[in-house]
Amino acid sequence: PECSSSAVKCVPEEYTTIQLCANAAVAGDTCLVNAGSYPEQVVTKSGGTSDSNRVTFKANGAVGTVIALGFDIRHPYVTVNGFDITGTSANQQYIGITKGGDNCQILNNYIHDGQRLVYGISFYSSSSTGNISGNSCLVKGNRLARLNYQFMATDGNGHRFENNIFEEGGGWDLLRVFGQDHVFYRNIFRNSAPASGIGNHPDFIQSFSDNGGRSFNMLFEENWIEGLSANSATG
Repeated sequence: PECSSSAVKCVPEEYTTIQLCANAAVAGDTCLVNAGSYPEQVVTKSGGTSDSNRVTFKANGAVGTVIALGFDIRHPYVTVNGFDITGTSANQQYIGITKGGDNCQILNNYIHDGQRLVYGISFYSSSSTGNISGNSCLVKGNRLARLNYQFMATDGNGHRFENNIFEEGGGWDLLRVFGQDHVFYRNIFRNSAPASGIGNHPDFIQSFSDNGGRSFNMLFEENWIEGLSANSATG
């Protein structure tokens, strides 16, 4: 996409921050983010209406493009594609999907070197109310590395996680699974070791008996697990 298109809004050429572009974007628009540092937690203000009519946030070449805080997806049919996400977050996750964020796409992002107690990707849930996240999202082609908390937590229904890399965990679970009917296909989990003071973690995957009501019917197919310590292969 180019800035000459009426549906493409360029950052920082037209909008000095990604949040200002998010405030203006409507269904079918792309916020094209050029190289730079953007220390903001971007909160969606609108979404799309179908797969072909999304609100898209796209890094114009991932090299040099840094979102220091990340994205909070609160609307349907939103895509976040190609960002380098790191740094000090004001929230508990770098990319969060809350109720309303149905049919999101989280594609080709590099989430790395995180601060303590900040998830990489989190589908919101509550121990008292259960699922408060979006449903039917695609999480594909992302790399999560050297985070200082759980790499990803799922909830909601019917997500697909494909061709993601989870690596270099420092003592936290790579994947915590809640919700139902998720598919995990051809992901890589590798090179994680326990850290002192947090038990026998990391687990490649961990689930719990109850998180507001459900955690079931997950399909794992053709995933690769390597370099995890002996006590971390399963949940």
